[in-house]
Formats: sequence, structure tokens, C-alpha cells
Amino acid sequence: GNVAAFTSSGWEIWSTVITGFASQTPTLGDVNGDGQIDVVVGLANSEYIFALDGKTGKILENFPVRVGAKVIAPILLLDLQKAHKENSPHSDGPGLHLVFPAFDGYLYAIDGRTGCADKLDIGGEESYSLVLADDIFGHGKMDLLLATFQGSVMCLSTSQPYDSLASTTTQYPRH
Repeated sequence: GNVAAFTSSGWEIWSTVITGFASQTPTLGDVNGDGQIDVVVGLANSEYIFALDGKTGKILENFPVRVGAKVIAPILLLDLQKAHKENSPHSDGPGLHLVFPAFDGYLYAIDGRTGCADKLDIGGEESYSLVLADDIFGHGKMDLLLATFQGSVMCLSTSQPYDSLASTTTQYPRH
């Protein structure tokens, strides 16, 4: 398939060929921390996640990332680590994680700067749903809520301080 960007007048800006098709709308945000909007697409007929430069359509460094199964759910962009803060010695700048369930029974978090993937077993259950990030318990920490195709609802707590601006399916550069 193709991913393409157009002007408001309908003129094509760029078009990039990818190996598969997306079942969800692309997610927009600064994935790699370069200050520019990127385009993220999960593929429903393969095991790949693509991240494209929003200006040029070129595939970002360290992408595509192969996960264990097809991705039907929308991808959430989320700042999961304080290591992404500019004053941290563990970071070369900001960036976001791509958080989503795949059809192999795992919840994935891919570091947008490195392409490194962490996964969490969700009991072999599959999900079509967007992961919700919020302070569900009111403890000041980011919680992740996931509903599965089999009818389960799972809430995962993180150590990340809650910030209502830290997650979105469309994120513009923070100023």
C-alpha cells in the first residue's frame, strides 16, 4: 500500500510505498524527537510498524519495526520515561513511545528514537482498541487501560507521573 500526504488543496506532497495496509487512521506526532511531525502506521496484514517523516515521507531511522503479529488497533503516542526529558543524561532529546496491542497477545511499547520494543503479555488476548492513558486511580501516575476482544478490561499502572498532555493519538510539537 501507500501512505501519502496532501495539501489542503488536494495536491500530493509525498507518497511512500509500505509493505501492507493499515486498518486504522495514521497517528501523528514527534516520534523521534526532532521537533517535526511524523506519521505512524501499523499494518493489519503484516507484523510491521512504520514511522515516516511528516515532511518528506521517508521512513525514519530504526523503522519499520517488526512485532509478533498484525496490528489492528490504533497506535497511541506516549512519553513513558523521564529519560526523554532534555535534562536527563540518558537521553539525546525528546521522543515518544508507540503503545499498542498486537494480535499475538502482547501489549507493545516501541521507543520512537531507537526502535527498541518492549512487550507485556496480556494473557494471549487480542485487541482492536486504542490504549487509554490516564490517571485512573487518582495517584498521580499514568495508568494504561486496555479492552480486549475476549471481553477483558485490563488496567496497568506505570511509574510515569501523570500528565494530561503526555499522550494523544495526534500530537503537535510541545512548545
